[in-house]
Amino acid sequence: MSQSLKEQFQLFRVRTFQDQKAFEVLLADHATGLKRFLKVKLPSAHDSDDAFSEVCIRTWDYACRGNIDHFSGFLFTVARNVISEFYRTRARRPMEIAIATDDYEIPVESKYSGQKISEFVDGELMKEALAKLDDDDREVIIMRYLEGQSIKYVAEQIQKTENATSVLLHRALKKLRTIIESK
Repeated sequence: MSQSLKEQFQLFRVRTFQDQKAFEVLLADHATGLKRFLKVKLPSAHDSDDAFSEVCIRTWDYACRGNIDHFSGFLFTVARNVISEFYRTRARRPMEIAIATDDYEIPVESKYSGQKISEFVDGELMKEALAKLDDDDREVIIMRYLEGQSIKYVAEQIQKTENATSVLLHRALKKLRTIIESK
C-alpha cells in the first residue's frame, strides 16, 4: 500500500470510528518535524510544547468531523495558525510582574516578561536612576508603572492629552534606560 493510501485509510478510521490509535500512527510520522518547526518558530521549549499539544488537539477535533486530504499539510497549517495566535495574544496580553521594595511589592504591567522584575533589576539602582530624571518624567513613570494607572488617568493628572502623555512616557523610559545602561 502506498503512503498516501495508508494515510487516507488512517484518516478514514479517525473520522469514522474516532480511532485514537490511527491518529497516533498519523501523528508519529510527522511529530518530529512538527516539533522542530515549532521550536524554531516559538521563543521557548515550553511554548513549543504547549503549541504542539494545541496542534494535536485541533487536528484531532477536525479529523473526527471533517475531511482532510493531506495530513501533513493540514498539520502544518494548524501549526502556523497556532503560532500566529500565540504571537497575537502575547502582544495584546500584558503579564503581571512585580517590583519588590523593602516596604511592599508593587504590581507592574509588562508585555515582555512574566518574571518578577525584582529578580533582574536592582531596586537601589532603579531608585538612583529615577532620581536623575526630571520631575515630569519621574512622575509619569511612577504613576504608570509603579502605581499601575492607565494612560488616560495619567493624562488627566498631568493635564495633557493621552497621545502627549504616551509620547512623554516613551521618552521618559528612553531616558531611564540610558541612565541605567550608563552605570
